[in-house]
Amino acid sequence: MTVYRRWNIGPLGTGDRTLILAQQNERIIVDRIWITNKDSSNRNVDLHHLPADDGVNADDYGLIHDHTISAKTYEITEGPIYMEPGDKLTVAASAANAIIVTAYGRII
Repeated sequence: MTVYRRWNIGPLGTGDRTLILAQQNERIIVDRIWITNKDSSNRNVDLHHLPADDGVNADDYGLIHDHTISAKTYEITEGPIYMEPGDKLTVAASAANAIIVTAYGRII
């Protein structure tokens, strides 16, 4: 059975925060991710997909690295991003209290 889902996080700080963690026996397909900058200045964002079976640095798995989101705008990142049990998506922003991230997808 497929379950449609929305995940929200934010406003972000400057450290990595988990947006999605695929639980045991869950496979997730992320269809799109909205990244919103509510601040009046441009802000940068990082998005990482960390596989459960690999203990390496998040920077090795960057989907988006140091990408600028213009002031008072949003951008949409289209998927799909396939996640296996234990995988996670993390996000970080260049400044606190500016970036909000919302992901839409399916648990299969």
